[in-house]
Amino acid sequence: MSRKVIVIFVALTAMAMFATPVFAIGPQNAVKNPNVAYPMGYAMLFLPNGQVTEFMPKGDIFVFAQHKPGDAFKIRNAIEVIINGPQDLGLFFANENKWMYFTQSSYANFLQSVGVNPIVAAPYTEGIYIRFVKIGK
Repeated sequence: MSRKVIVIFVALTAMAMFATPVFAIGPQNAVKNPNVAYPMGYAMLFLPNGQVTEFMPKGDIFVFAQHKPGDAFKIRNAIEVIINGPQDLGLFFANENKWMYFTQSSYANFLQSVGVNPIVAAPYTEGIYIRFVKIGK
């Protein structure tokens, strides 16, 4: 009886492994994924649904960030963050591992405050949701 259970378990596990698509999670093997680009010097995964996942090395810390366009996603428990300039960046960094919502203008101000061209915010007319996690020391 136990041998039948083991055989069934192994067969189901093998089927699950073959049925599950393989994604490049993190920078390892990212070169093989057609949705990965390196426009800013680090790996960015562009999913077909509009979500962008970034893997940013920052010294001893590795930052994992996700972006979802406001017109395609609605996250009810997101914290609205208003950035008017560099003085407001603490509002962003105080909310690690929480979904935050930015209007298009607030996102443009955020980008400009961290040294990125604010034109990147142009496609996000309905705003953007962002979540980040710092990994490392």
